[in-house]
This record gives sequence, structure tokens and C-alpha cells, in this order.
Amino acid sequence: MSDDEKNEFRITVRLDKDLYDALNRLVEEGGIKSISELVRSALLEYIDEHMKSENKNYIITKIKLTKIELEKIREIIENGEFIDEQEVIRNAIRRYLETMEQNKK
Repeated sequence: MSDDEKNEFRITVRLDKDLYDALNRLVEEGGIKSISELVRSALLEYIDEHMKSENKNYIITKIKLTKIELEKIREIIENGEFIDEQEVIRNAIRRYLETMEQNKK
């Protein structure tokens, strides 16, 4: 078991059919790969809005991408370079910040 798996937990949530169908439609429309990802994102957003702590080690932001940019990100994922869109974006930001830091020197 990896360190990441040790820090992840599974929960079961019971949904009525209408809510399940609505979630499924959102996934099928694109931009979200699974209901789990949608629920996780919604929970993080809810927590971010309701727990205004100075000690948060993350931020939640919405990024608007063009269709071409999104297709390129999905192609990177399909090639196995990254697991999901969030990982691609985190890595891009990390690389950008490292480049900016090196340019300061």
C-alpha cells in the first residue's frame, strides 16, 4: 500500500435516482471523468467556502480552458504521463514557479 493510499478513505453515499442521474449527466457531458471526481471536487469546494482557515494547505480555483487546451491535457493523460487533469495543472504550475525562481537568480 502506497503512502497516498494510506491517506485516502472510501465512503458510501446513498443517492436517490434523480440525483444519481443528474451526476451521471454531468460526467457524460465531459470535463469530469467520474462521479467520484465530481463529488470530491464538490466537497472540497464546500469545505473551502465554509472553513475559512488560515492554515489551509490548498486552494480551490476554477480555470477556464479553451477546447484545444483541454484536448491537449486529455491527450497527455491518455499517453500515461499524468493521472488526471488536476495533476497536469499542478505539475505545470510547479514547473512555472521553479522556472520563475531560477530566473530570479
